[in-house]
Amino acid sequence: MLRHRRAPVAFARCSATLTFALMLMPVQAMAQQVDRGTSALDLPRPGYEPRKLHFGSSVVSPEMRVEGLYDSNVFATSTNEADDFILSVAPRIDAISEFGKLRLRTDANVAHREYVDHGRESRTTFGGGTKGDYAISQKHSINLGARFDRDVESRADPEANNNPNLPPRKINSLAGELGYRYRGNRIGFSLQGGVDKQNYLDPTESDRDMTTYRGSARVSVQMSAGKDLFVEGYVNRRDNRLSFDRSGVDRDNTTIGFLTGIGLDIGTKWRGDMGVGLFRSDPDDPTLKSFTGFGANGRLTWSPDERTAVTAEVFRGDVATIRSGAGGRIDTRASLRLDQEIRHNLLLNARVGVRSTTYRGASSSQRQTTAFVGAETEYLMNRFVSVFVNGTYSKRYAKIDSEKFNKGGVGIGLRLRY
Repeated sequence: MLRHRRAPVAFARCSATLTFALMLMPVQAMAQQVDRGTSALDLPRPGYEPRKLHFGSSVVSPEMRVEGLYDSNVFATSTNEADDFILSVAPRIDAISEFGKLRLRTDANVAHREYVDHGRESRTTFGGGTKGDYAISQKHSINLGARFDRDVESRADPEANNNPNLPPRKINSLAGELGYRYRGNRIGFSLQGGVDKQNYLDPTESDRDMTTYRGSARVSVQMSAGKDLFVEGYVNRRDNRLSFDRSGVDRDNTTIGFLTGIGLDIGTKWRGDMGVGLFRSDPDDPTLKSFTGFGANGRLTWSPDERTAVTAEVFRGDVATIRSGAGGRIDTRASLRLDQEIRHNLLLNARVGVRSTTYRGASSSQRQTTAFVGAETEYLMNRFVSVFVNGTYSKRYAKIDSEKFNKGGVGIGLRLRY
């Protein structure tokens, strides 16, 4: 009986949180516009545009997704797979505001997932944040951002706890950033700094609590219209809350590196940047060795026409770990996404990707590679309601049999807009 009462409580929490967020939205005049780089799924569609709430200069867009899902392997295990049906309810609010030279994008969201057979997996996550750009002049600008999220660790995470008798780990994340950008006729320069704080609510996971300080500097040169070459240097510092983890290792670490690559902003055809380089990871613990590796980071979007967008994302770098016997961890991720308007009221997004995790040191043989594919089709019935169906499949390969898994899922639901 208690499990069936969670959904109404979650609905009440969702409503209260979003109502509070709406009260905090700024309230002065702004002009509507479509951001460059807007997904093909979010472009204006005459006759199907949802109504928006106007509060002075703020345009607010509320929506809710209600979805029924089937998960073939809830705990992402290699044996004794357990499936389940899940009800998901996810309201959110997005707002765009302008105050003279300052432009803000703000969001607040809540999501509740209720598991029918495995009530321990049921969860409520929430978050909110804002990003802003302030144009000092035509050549100088400042960007800023702040965000808080309550999340739950995925059972498919490389270091997740897959014990079905223990609930998934809840995590609070708090982040802030500040940056400066100069853009001349041919030369560009930017500085970016930020702080990320991660807190696991389970006291037994306290050795994973940490604060990360990050900073970067980039110099770019325009080679031709819409094409830049850049060099970027960066430094990341991880400070764990506890002096030693559960294995008696000091996981504090400093990573420095550089990237060089190309940035594109060619009309609506190409947008984004992609860089490759080297990094040096230096652990504080004298028993761990420093490491130099190949790094990559970037995102590029190609739009052959305004109703199609293909986005490629790549990352390779040093990642935090507490795995026993591991001197460090390198993650490599690559993905490709297609956003397509099939018809005026029929939309598709499809994605495919791979994630590889490699541990250094005594656990260097412990390597995991996960491949995934997914797609969702959405049919707009009118400007207020759409129906969607989706499917996902992922498979993890590993040298340790217990870390392998196959996981599939399908879902159907409604998307409600104001």
